[in-house]
Amino acid sequence: MAYNLHGEPIQDCLEVMQWCRAFLSDFHSQEEGVDQPIVLPGNVRSVWRPPDIDCYKINCDAAMDSVGGRIGFGVVIRDHLGFVLASCSQVMAASFGAAMAETMAIYRGLLFSRDCGLGPCHLESDAVVIVKRINEGSHLDSESEGILAEISSRLSNLKVRSVNHVPRLANCVAHGLAKFALKVVDDLFWMEDYPPCVRKAVLLDMPR
Repeated sequence: MAYNLHGEPIQDCLEVMQWCRAFLSDFHSQEEGVDQPIVLPGNVRSVWRPPDIDCYKINCDAAMDSVGGRIGFGVVIRDHLGFVLASCSQVMAASFGAAMAETMAIYRGLLFSRDCGLGPCHLESDAVVIVKRINEGSHLDSESEGILAEISSRLSNLKVRSVNHVPRLANCVAHGLAKFALKVVDDLFWMEDYPPCVRKAVLLDMPR
């Protein structure tokens, strides 16, 4: 076996080619799902709105892989200028329903903001029913009763000023992070950064 100047074994051409193919495949898979600028009928865009200057905004979402029995969670925390302060893509092996998945996404968003020490904040989700249950305190007779109650108990402690429903088009970054989570094995976290797959969505949301 041949060695380089550092005493490390030199890979043969076939191994190098295989590595390059794997690298390119991974790169392109991260770029998949990057949405083009989203336009509503009548050319009216529904985009993310920044928080006030004295607080942050959490956006969270869930994506489901029913065949593989996996659920992806995406969370992004931004400031009043639209800059990403923290983001994450987390994955869980589970097969519960969409309502529970969206509830878990909100819960993980709260925990993520706590771990990052970012507050006070507003939280947004495109799960209208879950947001309504949180704001009304209607946890009984709900599949997500336990986790909804846990969310409600944490809101004041984590200095969450509001929990709001937004259209999917205003939650694209979190949705992209949730979809990306289904492509990875381990939970991924970024401080003041985010994966390439949501870059266009982040830029689209920047205040004009």
